[in-house]
Parts: sequence; structure tokens; C-alpha cells
Amino acid sequence: MSDKIEPSPSEPVTLGEIVAILIRVLALNFALHLTNYLLWEVALGRAFSVGRFQSHSLAWIPWLVFSVSFLGVYWLWQLAPFFARLITRGRNAALPNFAFDLLDLYSFAFVLIGLSCIAESIGPSFTWLHYAITQSSSTAALTPDQKSNFYTLFKYLVKLIIGLALTFQARHLAIKLLKRQGEIAAT
Repeated sequence: MSDKIEPSPSEPVTLGEIVAILIRVLALNFALHLTNYLLWEVALGRAFSVGRFQSHSLAWIPWLVFSVSFLGVYWLWQLAPFFARLITRGRNAALPNFAFDLLDLYSFAFVLIGLSCIAESIGPSFTWLHYAITQSSSTAALTPDQKSNFYTLFKYLVKLIIGLALTFQARHLAIKLLKRQGEIAAT
């Protein structure tokens, strides 16, 4: 199976499709921030602890918040075309002289989010990596503070790796997304 998608000159991009892509970029960015925050909470053990709450009966609240948030991101992604139609109602004209097709726009969106993640995490990743290397060279056992610092390093490294993957695999991800979008539209 080939990953090549040929742009169709007979189907110009509409304003609604561009708005849908922007909404999906927003959903993807929100999902990355939620994942980053969830990793931080789990790494520090706060998502599992009940010490932040007055009673044990409220320990499920963080998981409820994360579940509802991720569900919201999922539905924002799925309903992006619907919201785009609402936003561009009456003005959803085709853009015949627009130089980009959907593949280019989705690729650009993935690169934009990837570069944003890289820019936010590359400096802290190297700083915490240097700290981790200097701390691990000692023979003493790690203190709880030092252990949490390794989790901080992990948090930034995960974001950096996700950013690199989105940046360097943008075209491939856009092709897969358009194929899936075409499969959904065909059903």
C-alpha cells in the first residue's frame, strides 16, 4: 500500500476545511498539554495520592478531570468539521487560487505543533539532563527531591520526543490522517 496522495486540482480547498484543520491543531495542542500535565502528576505521585484531598472519597476527582478533558479533546477533534461549518456558515467558499492542498495544511499543522513542543522543551531537557548526569555520578542514594527531578527530566524529554516525532513525521501523519478521513467520509 502506497502512502502517496496526489493533490486533486479539481477540488479546491474550502475555508471550512482550513478552519477544521485549525480546530484540530487546537485539539492536538490541548491533548499534548494534558498528556504532559498527566505525566507530571503521575510521576510525582500526586494523581494517586489522597493527601491533596480532605477525604478518601474524593481521590477519584483527578482521574475524572483528566478523563473528561481527554474526552473533550477527542470530541473536539471529531466534531471539527461540524464546528467549521458553523463558523463559516454562508462564507464557506472554495479557494480556487489557494496554493496548498489538505495534505500540505495538515503537514504544516503537525510541524507547527512539533516545533512548538521542541521549542518549549529543548532547553529544559538539556538542563535537566545535565543535572541528572551530574547527580547520578555520585555513589550516594538519591533523595526524594532528586528522584522528582528525574521525573522532571522525563517530562521534558517526552515532550521533546513527541515534538521531534511530529516534526519529522508530519507528512506521514498527514497522509494517514487524510486516508482515515477519506475512509470515514466513504462510509
